[in-house]
Amino acid sequence: MWSQEYQNEYYQMYFDIFKKYPFICGELVWNFADFKTSEGIMRVGGNDKGIFTRDREFKDIAFTLKKRWQQLN
Repeated sequence: MWSQEYQNEYYQMYFDIFKKYPFICGELVWNFADFKTSEGIMRVGGNDKGIFTRDREFKDIAFTLKKRWQQLN
């Protein structure tokens, strides 16, 4: 769960919805970068849903978003 492949599929689902409804006029990335969380029942010691790693290295989805946003302009 939360692999980069899953993340790409997740965003692609959103892109498909954006295409379906022309009244949607903007996109927002919720998590800029992965971040550390405390370990517990609800958390596993980190949030890996960001566009960049905790060290600000590019993840696959960063390139996907860049390509998408360049095409929209």
